[in-house]
Amino acid sequence: MTTNSNIITNNNNNSICPKCESDIDSSSNDSNSSNSKRKRNECKHFQEFKLSEDVDFVNTMNVIVRYLMVCKSGMIETSRLPLPSCRECGSFNGRIHCCLQCVYAGCWKHQHIIKHFNEANHCLAIDSSLYQIYCHHCSDYIYDDQYTEILDSLIQSQTITIQELANPINNRAKYHSWKPTPEDTAIIQNNSNINNSTMLGLRGLNNLGNTCFMNVILQSFIHNPILRNYFLSDMHSNSKCEKRREKEMNRSSGGNSSNDNSSDSESSSSVSTPTSTNGSGNGNCSNSGSSSSNNGNGSTICLGCEMDILFTQVFTGLKNPYTPHHFLYSCWNYSNYLASYEQQDAHEFLISSLNGIHQHIGGTHGKDCNCIVHCTFGGLLRSEVKCTTCQFTSSTTDPFTDISLDIPKSSHHHGSHHNEHDSNNNNNNNNSSNNHNSLEACLERFTQPEKLDEKYFCRQCNSKQESTKQLTFNTLPVVICFHLKRFEQSKTHRRTHKIDTFIEFPPVIDMSPYTSSTHKKNENQNNNQNEENQDSKLPNDESFIYELFAVVNHTGKMDGGHYTCFVKHNDRWFKCDDSMITFSSIQKKQLEYRKSSATLTTVID
Repeated sequence: MTTNSNIITNNNNNSICPKCESDIDSSSNDSNSSNSKRKRNECKHFQEFKLSEDVDFVNTMNVIVRYLMVCKSGMIETSRLPLPSCRECGSFNGRIHCCLQCVYAGCWKHQHIIKHFNEANHCLAIDSSLYQIYCHHCSDYIYDDQYTEILDSLIQSQTITIQELANPINNRAKYHSWKPTPEDTAIIQNNSNINNSTMLGLRGLNNLGNTCFMNVILQSFIHNPILRNYFLSDMHSNSKCEKRREKEMNRSSGGNSSNDNSSDSESSSSVSTPTSTNGSGNGNCSNSGSSSSNNGNGSTICLGCEMDILFTQVFTGLKNPYTPHHFLYSCWNYSNYLASYEQQDAHEFLISSLNGIHQHIGGTHGKDCNCIVHCTFGGLLRSEVKCTTCQFTSSTTDPFTDISLDIPKSSHHHGSHHNEHDSNNNNNNNNSSNNHNSLEACLERFTQPEKLDEKYFCRQCNSKQESTKQLTFNTLPVVICFHLKRFEQSKTHRRTHKIDTFIEFPPVIDMSPYTSSTHKKNENQNNNQNEENQDSKLPNDESFIYELFAVVNHTGKMDGGHYTCFVKHNDRWFKCDDSMITFSSIQKKQLEYRKSSATLTTVID
């Protein structure tokens, strides 16, 4: 996550506290060693706080951070342990900060914590969601080695506690963190074989019989940096998970296997359910495969383990294509409707696989799931219904993992327009320059107010009135996936046909015009409100900028076709056509995006 920080950077790329004029993160080069030694000089205001005779620093930080973690985890009911809220406005949201020098808690959104700093002459607070320390005198979030160690220890302890509550195991060995010594580091470096090949991570996938729909989605997963780092760092280990499944099978072999399996399928929620409004809905994952976990093999499969095996095989450095046959078998067991060698839809496979990963790695109910699927793809859509008579507005938020966008119908068929785009890019400039045939135009239509067909009951008018509905992005995910809806049901002929309209999408996209904060700011401007309040609505950072890194493309018609995938690897584009991987000059094709500094994006065309 990126934050608004006033950090000065010197010529050595060291971050300097603007008030303390001390290095937050500096490095010194040792001429006698090839390794650079890093040292950190913490903020002097936080150092004074630590050394104060009135403060037991370690105990104080342990109590505060543990309280915030327990509140965030929901392990204790709010009636017994109140959530931190702003003392001024009572808000639970808006980035609540807790003062470290007194018991005050204030929100950042309305600057109540800043007001407290100025009035009480305090300067240190902790973000209740991110556990970062903010120094008011430095006007920035600061770093401290000792606090980082305390935070890491508490996070490990909290993780173990949650795991024990979810799956209690007797005689569990206590986990101890390990940090390598300089001698350990030297041994690791001297005995490690580092593959410096720029092609590492590029490996074709064999087609098992009309399985190109699966291969393109797996390639987009492989080149997703968030998923790659998660599985390559052993956050979900196949070997450890196999042992857990064996214990579960042995435990359920006493005659209660059917009851255990049914309860397992009910305890795991789906990623989300697909919804749409006049064809412009958000593509979400439904729990389509939960029923399949009741079969004989349901308890032995784990799509999380299949992802771990997939990443391990792809990053072995082997050049021959890999055959993901066991991944396909697991998907068949999880989603029965995919269990055939017929052609399938890549978007449906994306939904099913994300839902399966979410369920098998221990995803939870509700909007606060911390599984890798929701941390990567999860966002929130705000739906606002406005009465056209009294302007009363009611709003709700719904989770999403991908967005399905309507596209305009083409006046004539372009045929295999994507292939034409590769070979005859200049000839298609007239089509691509059409403002109505771009990704931005599709997003504009998606977030535009639309009149509801039926009258909506207005609580303020106390009667049914004409109303409009508008969707905006309340929370953007780290990786945002767009699905272009190219298949349409004909009302006259009752047949489904493919829309061949050429859609242009940029390599980098700014999502800020489609967010709820921008929508609110525009409303304030229309109402001639104070300009200072208007400017404070929209953060001045790059958290809305997304960079394209994967595209899934379909060529052909409804009754037949082929999927290919374009991925960005080491700043170069490659075309993944099942077992074949070739260089590509793609600049603007299908759509998966990631935030430029902390985010990613994908497109399914």
